[in-house]
Amino acid sequence: MRLSLDQGGTSRDLRLKCFLNDLSLAIKCQKENSPEIVRVAEKILQKTKKIGVSGRQVPRVDLPALRFFKESIAIAEGNSLPISNLSRSISALSEQVSWYQSTKSRSLKFLNGHANTQILGPLGLENRDDVVIGISLLSPNIEYPVHKHAPEEIYLVLSSGDWFQESRGWYSPGDGKLVYTPPNISHSMRANEKPLLTVWCLNGSKF
Repeated sequence: MRLSLDQGGTSRDLRLKCFLNDLSLAIKCQKENSPEIVRVAEKILQKTKKIGVSGRQVPRVDLPALRFFKESIAIAEGNSLPISNLSRSISALSEQVSWYQSTKSRSLKFLNGHANTQILGPLGLENRDDVVIGISLLSPNIEYPVHKHAPEEIYLVLSSGDWFQESRGWYSPGDGKLVYTPPNISHSMRANEKPLLTVWCLNGSKF
């Protein structure tokens, strides 16, 4: 594992540092289109300047949905440069993270059709409870169950899909765009004919 010394000698894996840098740049590129969302996202990302403790090793599981991972990365790489760079950083981290299935539904179709991982958070490469940064992959034509949680959340869309919020219904934000989810509102997302890949940032871990 390659380490980078930061903040008085604390170490952070270089691939993780690269991912966080590329995520920040991809978000900042949306400042003109979504200034308020970027402001919230930067507030969340500011917490990552402090390096967390190394996360516990979780056994790797080869989930069925991961067969679409390379395809989703290829789609993201064909996007704008910030998204393309971020997708490569995700690919570089993919052998280090542990993927898991959400318990929000026991539907076999859903379980076989999605995969989540945490980069930072209780199950992440850095174990922390002040922020959670994760990645979700949905197989084609899979819908994530409608749910809600206390922390506000930012999604960065890496490949095409639809989002649902109780205040506006279903809509398509577009590749490379940001989605803001206020605290405690019902929301969801779904893939269409292509797999959906998204990075999500939670302002806290109580979800």
